[in-house]
Parts: sequence; structure tokens; C-alpha cells
Amino acid sequence: TVRLPYSDKAQKDLSVQIINSFVSYHLGIGFSHIILFFDDENDTSRSSRYLQSLSDTGTVKIFVRGKELDAMQRAVCSLYDKLCSFKDSEVPARQQLNAEFALVSTATTLGLSWLLHIDIDELFYI
Repeated sequence: TVRLPYSDKAQKDLSVQIINSFVSYHLGIGFSHIILFFDDENDTSRSSRYLQSLSDTGTVKIFVRGKELDAMQRAVCSLYDKLCSFKDSEVPARQQLNAEFALVSTATTLGLSWLLHIDIDELFYI
């Protein structure tokens, strides 16, 4: 789940740098796909052109918290009923739903054999 601090243009540039660093690193060590979940649509609007260019590559899928993602998670996540009352206030509830959604809907569609769930400030080190 991507959660970036909010600010102005300087923050927009920093957001792009953070996302680029995360994506470039993980693709560079062999990840075939990256699925990003944004909690705040402001994070995506500040970096929209860059995120669109990532999405256009086909190796990065982007989801933004909102009605559309909620409906998709409701349709496929077995944990949805258990976590729906907590998802707006509790980050771990959203993370669980995002991970399950990524696994059930996206990873299986892409034919991925494993899924790693980490935050933007973490990395997978080999």
C-alpha cells in the first residue's frame, strides 16, 4: 500500500522519485510485475503522468482507494465482510484487503507464482 506524505510541487517531485526508486529497484532485481495500491487519490493526482506511464508498460498495475476498488474487493475478497467496517479507519484492514485482492484477482490473472506484500518504504533484498 502506497501512502505518501502530502505537500506541494516539491512533494510531487519527491513522490515520483520515491515511486520510481521502489519500482525500478524491484523490477531490477527480477520482479515481473508490481501492483501499487494508493490510499489517497491526492498521491496519484500529484504523480498522474508518471503513474500513467508506469501503467502503460503493463508491468505495473495501479489501484486507488475509492468506490471502484471497494466494489471490486467486495466482489472477490473473502475477508471483505469481516473487514469492511474497519477498512476506512484501520490501515491493516485495507492492507489485508489489498493483498487478498492482488492475489485473487491480479496475480492469478497474470500467472504469477508468488506475491510479496510490502509498503513503499520497504524493499525485498536478495
